[in-house]
Amino acid sequence: MIKLTIFDLDDTLFNSTELSTQARRNAVRAMIDLGLPATFEEAYQVLSEVVEEYGSNYGHHFDQMLKRLNVESDKLKLYVSAGMIAYHDVKYANIRPFHDVIPTFIRLKKLEVKICILSDGDAIKQYEKILRLRLQDFLDDIIITEEVGIRKPNPKLFELPLKRAKVQPNEAIYIGDNYERDIVPCIKIGIKTVLIHRGGKYDQSNMKKRSPPPDYEIYNLNDLVSIIEKINLNQ
Repeated sequence: MIKLTIFDLDDTLFNSTELSTQARRNAVRAMIDLGLPATFEEAYQVLSEVVEEYGSNYGHHFDQMLKRLNVESDKLKLYVSAGMIAYHDVKYANIRPFHDVIPTFIRLKKLEVKICILSDGDAIKQYEKILRLRLQDFLDDIIITEEVGIRKPNPKLFELPLKRAKVQPNEAIYIGDNYERDIVPCIKIGIKTVLIHRGGKYDQSNMKKRSPPPDYEIYNLNDLVSIIEKINLNQ
């Protein structure tokens, strides 16, 4: 009997990859408009390298980018401020859940299945996303790695929502888009797994074989409720 659903956040519940790309490009343009001595292509390439090295939820991408571009120290804060304003202008205007998220959450609530979000990253940034997506009223629990001191793919992280909801591993199902960091650790501790394909940076829909395989692979969250109903009917 499935009593708990555990969701990844970025690129599972909203299009983080596309939104971040748009926001970073807007930030670079704003800094150049203010006088940043670099071409758009040069600055964006350096920013992309910083994001790749430090991770998408790091809080000082622009600072590191400007250091690598050898920008004078007295201009750093000016450019960072311009970049942050432009970045957030895009993010605030365009962040929204995938179309299938709210209907699925409503259906899960009707089934009395608990909903938890488990996400890597800076707590303030991840909570901000949840609030701007207006998901908080559906959630029974939120676990952000910065707050608990454990990061994906450590299996101990995935044990936390089980303990807090007082359920066994076979009573929970995890939904995420990253096979290595989401699915593999859940398999290790016996949580049922759903690999969702959203077309984000970690989407592995072209992989022909995964070992061990996820229990389910879907392209739309509407299929999740049917999976849970089938599992519960057979138990």
